[in-house]
Amino acid sequence: MKKLISLALCAVLASSMTVMTAFAAQNDKVVQVNVMDGLCTLVDNAATNHQASNYALCFAEAYGTGRTTEDDAVFWENVTFEKDVKQVAIKCGYNLGGDKAGTSTQFWLYLDKIDGEPIAKVEVSDAETASSQIKDQVLKFADVDIKAGTYKVFVVGKTEYSGSVSQINFMYNKMDAATLAPIADTLRQADLDKLAARAAVKANIVQVNVLDGACTLIDNAATNHQASNYALCFAEAYGTGRTTEDDAVVWEEVKFDKAVKQLAVKCGYNLGGDKAGTGTEFWVYLNKIEGEPIAKVAVNDSETASSQIKDQVYKTADVEIEAGTYKVFVVGKTEYSGSVSQINFMYEPVDVASEDFLLAAAAKRTTDVEKAAKVVAKRLEEEKKAREEAKKAEEEAKKAEEEAKAAEEAAKAEEEAAAAEEEAAVEEAPVEETEEKAGLPVLPIAIGAVVVIAVIAIAVVLGKKKK
Repeated sequence: MKKLISLALCAVLASSMTVMTAFAAQNDKVVQVNVMDGLCTLVDNAATNHQASNYALCFAEAYGTGRTTEDDAVFWENVTFEKDVKQVAIKCGYNLGGDKAGTSTQFWLYLDKIDGEPIAKVEVSDAETASSQIKDQVLKFADVDIKAGTYKVFVVGKTEYSGSVSQINFMYNKMDAATLAPIADTLRQADLDKLAARAAVKANIVQVNVLDGACTLIDNAATNHQASNYALCFAEAYGTGRTTEDDAVVWEEVKFDKAVKQLAVKCGYNLGGDKAGTGTEFWVYLNKIEGEPIAKVAVNDSETASSQIKDQVYKTADVEIEAGTYKVFVVGKTEYSGSVSQINFMYEPVDVASEDFLLAAAAKRTTDVEKAAKVVAKRLEEEKKAREEAKKAEEEAKKAEEEAKAAEEAAKAEEEAAAAEEEAAVEEAPVEETEEKAGLPVLPIAIGAVVVIAVIAIAVVLGKKKK
């Protein structure tokens, strides 16, 4: 098994896309798909949403789609027809009043992709429906020629105000509204009952998933036989990637409103080579990894084609966990511990192979994936902001350094200019000042010279008289 790498954000975001499977309630004459939360996907066309985000396409119990706007769509995955379909009937409504009174709207039907000419178009006017609510909607018929098979079904609102749509009925043989209506009502109730059952199963589950930002991984270096290059990690397709002995996944503050009676660990194991025919175990602990675990589950490589989530299986164990908030650990207990992607805690035991459990668990994981994607996106945004702030601080520091250097150079230049000015002033000083600095004072010397000359003159005169 090759080394796994950590997730990129784009992979996290891509994994958050919801893929729904239609209930497709049916009898031997009609296959029906209904607009109900959890049974289909709504596509709000923001580019043509003339009512802005406050009126984005949504589910509404009394309406189906609520109120669509131009090019909004509803689609169902994997709708299967056992025989060729000859006719469709879209249950829809339209009534706005005001400046829209006397108008109508259209719904177009596509198979597999919204492209080219639709297989059917129906139109409903406000004169036909007292409101857009399901109780006032009408069945609008169109002839079609759909071969037996499995399809992705789209219904698209094609006007600025497209009213509401709640279901599509596909008929193997043509019938009128009076014949179809009671069959359609029975099939819709069957879907409502299935949806209620699924909601009950979903409410019975507390699920934790191995997702970046949703849990913590503990790589036990002491028993990491694959060395640091194969440390425990997140991987989109695997959950934990590949654990080694005593590696653990930890969730903080998992809350149970009631006592838990069963858990199901979704895990996988398949190495091949000299490990073929072997298995691994995962142990579950509460609050701390110590003593006897509350549950042990084992998975063999014969049960999983790989360790990837798509091949993982749910391994169950009966437990007795009182209502409360716990720290949950899942620990891989063999040298090669495969992968684990989630744990489901059930208040009442369920059949984990049932469609209701599988779809409810998938829906809960989708919610967690979306939350984790937001956590990662927020973290990346914070990291980007931190980098920008660090860059700004670095630029400001560099600017301050340059300003300090410029100030230092300016001060040095000013000091050199002052020194040059002082030197020039010394060279141009007055002569008197130079003389004063050079020796004795000039005036006292001159007076002394005059006195000497006078004394000599007197001496000469006196000498002549004596002769």
